[in-house]
This record gives sequence, structure tokens and C-alpha cells, in this order.
Amino acid sequence: MKGGSDRHRHRNNYEPFYVTITATAKNGFVISYLDVTATTDAGGTVDFNLIRGQTGSRTMVFQLISNNSDFLTYSYLAYGIREEEYRKVTEVSG
Repeated sequence: MKGGSDRHRHRNNYEPFYVTITATAKNGFVISYLDVTATTDAGGTVDFNLIRGQTGSRTMVFQLISNNSDFLTYSYLAYGIREEEYRKVTEVSG
């Protein structure tokens, strides 16, 4: 459905670096799956936190937290289905 990517350079690689991203579905759709890829240098770490939203939401806000790295590169792709189809699936399984 929709995606994005970016690269950020750390000013001080000893402090955590935060990037907050908002994924939004098109009109009439909801997000069913979020695929996120993050890359740092060899010693870096990345934590993923979902701040707002869930499967079936029109919007998901997530945060990538990088530490011990000179840079953070990320990309994401949000997959979705029509809102009516999602309701049908959740009614059957619920």
C-alpha cells in the first residue's frame, strides 16, 4: 500500500537516537501488516516500539530507537485490505 525510507546520521553515537514514523492507509483501507527493516553499523542496536495503532487501524505510529551506531537506515511497507473485508474476517474469527 504505502511505504517509505530514510537515512539518519547520529551526532553522538553514545546516546539513543529516536525516529518516529506514521504509516497511514488509503481511504477505505486498514493496515493489516507492517514490514519494517532497519540497518545500523556493526556495533549498533535497534529497538522497535509501536506507539499507536494495531492491526485494523487506519494509522500506525512506530518508533525506531538506535544506539551505539553512527547511522540508522530504515524502510517500511504497510500492507492493507479493504475495511469491509477486514470486518468480515474479524467477525468470522471472533
